[in-house]
Amino acid sequence: MGFRDILEFIKIEHTLFSLPFVLIGYVLAHNQFMDELSSQKFGVDIFWILIAAVGARGLAMTLNRIIDRDI
Repeated sequence: MGFRDILEFIKIEHTLFSLPFVLIGYVLAHNQFMDELSSQKFGVDIFWILIAAVGARGLAMTLNRIIDRDI
């Protein structure tokens, strides 16, 4: 199983569909905890949130397909 096979396991459409929900969650948290969260690092926060969301979804979908490959 090569890297190309693993990339085929990941559904990019599902990841893109989930991103608005992730970003809405960040906006709601930012509004509620505005004292603790700095507005100066908004862009950095968004960058790391996108990396985490895409990475977590990609890993979860890949592991799910690898674990269920014999079914």
